[in-house]
Amino acid sequence: MGNEQATTLQKARPESTSTGAPLSKAQIAELKMKHGDELVSIEQPEGTFVFRAPSRAEWRRYMNTLTNDRRNADKAAGHDQICCDTLVYPTGASPEEPDVLKLRTLFEKKPGLPVTIAAELGDLAGAGESVAVKKL
Repeated sequence: MGNEQATTLQKARPESTSTGAPLSKAQIAELKMKHGDELVSIEQPEGTFVFRAPSRAEWRRYMNTLTNDRRNADKAAGHDQICCDTLVYPTGASPEEPDVLKLRTLFEKKPGLPVTIAAELGDLAGAGESVAVKKL
């Protein structure tokens, strides 16, 4: 597409932190222990952001936002929200809380990025899985 700073989504192997240093195996193991094995990361000049699979309630809220007969701005807010809801790294002032402000700042610079991340979160939630349906 001609974009030199392409976004890469990586499953389960976040490689670098917001300071550019690689995440240690211990940090990755800790993230997986806290949030499960289903993680994806994106690497941007602003740093690495790691997301977990959405919960059923988060996914339901997200789908309601997309399917309600609302304006497109509300749907864009839904993409932003599912990303913020599932962000696990980087952490903010408290090590237990993700740095959502940093993520929202990134979204101000790249407003289409939440759509890309939300699609990957959908895959983690099972939206991309194919199933065999058989008539009994």
